[in-house]
Amino acid sequence: MILFELAVCVLVEEAGVYYAHRLFHHPRLYQHIHKQHHEWTAPIAITAIYCHPVEHICTNLLPPLLGVVLLGSHLATAWLWFSVALLFTLNAHSGFHL
Repeated sequence: MILFELAVCVLVEEAGVYYAHRLFHHPRLYQHIHKQHHEWTAPIAITAIYCHPVEHICTNLLPPLLGVVLLGSHLATAWLWFSVALLFTLNAHSGFHL
């Protein structure tokens, strides 16, 4: 059951991040919200959370949370998922490719 929940969380997060990120590339939203995230060009993990507060909520916080809430996941499963999601996000912004 844990693997199923983690798989659902991955799919929900991927879809949520994709559509939120795509939305923030709309010219009006990019200029006022998303541009801050692209100011850094150095591949440093902390740039994953260097963004406008609205973008942080919509792109970094809600997508990982949605799967856990929809499934009513156990606290331990949620903790595992958030840890894995955070590590993957930091790795994706670090410039290090496995």
